[in-house]
Amino acid sequence: FELDSRRQSHNSKGFAHVMIGLQLCLAALTGIRSTIVLFLLSLFFRFGDTSLEKMFFFSFIGSGWFFTITGVLMVVEIIGDIVPMHDHVLHAVLLFLCPVAAVFVSCPAHATHTIRVLLASLGVVLALSVHLTRASARVLMTSTTNGVGNVASSLVESIFSVVIVLLVLTYKAVSIGVLVVLLVLLLGVLVFVCRNFSGLRRSPSVPPTGEGVPQPQDTYEGWGVGGGFGGGHYTEPAAPAAPAVCAGPRAEQALYYRMTEPSAPA
Repeated sequence: FELDSRRQSHNSKGFAHVMIGLQLCLAALTGIRSTIVLFLLSLFFRFGDTSLEKMFFFSFIGSGWFFTITGVLMVVEIIGDIVPMHDHVLHAVLLFLCPVAAVFVSCPAHATHTIRVLLASLGVVLALSVHLTRASARVLMTSTTNGVGNVASSLVESIFSVVIVLLVLTYKAVSIGVLVVLLVLLLGVLVFVCRNFSGLRRSPSVPPTGEGVPQPQDTYEGWGVGGGFGGGHYTEPAAPAAPAVCAGPRAEQALYYRMTEPSAPA
């Protein structure tokens, strides 16, 4: 009897560890694609995974209306996240949806009120951390690639979310390891984004025209440098305030200057 009680205690502790790892892992993934997490969780609820009913507090996750609504929202999120500039608006809206989704997936079914509040708060922190880091990375990608890389980034995020959610819901024992990997990836992306943003701030600005930039010389048509009446070409730097004046005429050119009146400026 004592051996059986010890086994039951060990199994309950192992189940609790798996449950907490799964819930926090799903909460972190809601920061990437909250609707995908909720839809796939509802799908597993509806099609035979009875162990989930012992893990999650909100039983309506397996209802038909929840399954339908999350499916529609999932399609809207995936399509809207591909369009450049519209994805930033979507991220702002999801800033309020992510904490709600994190609470849904991180509240345990059988626990005290204090434990539920603690796990739900931790899930919200994870979801917001992942979401804000992802949104910052998307802004950086938009500014550096002019929006070209947004489509590829969005598709990678969707595929990554589907694969990881299916993995942890099918093999729940690996959820703790997956959570550790997600935290390491989050830290790496956060460091990368911070370094690139600081590099953009330190980049020197382009000096205005005329300051530190060599200007090309203009070509003027007039008398040759060596003298003579022939209208040769010579170069002289353009003066910003007044036009350049040709060198004084020689003695044999004076008659031409007396006979020719300068034209009035336009």
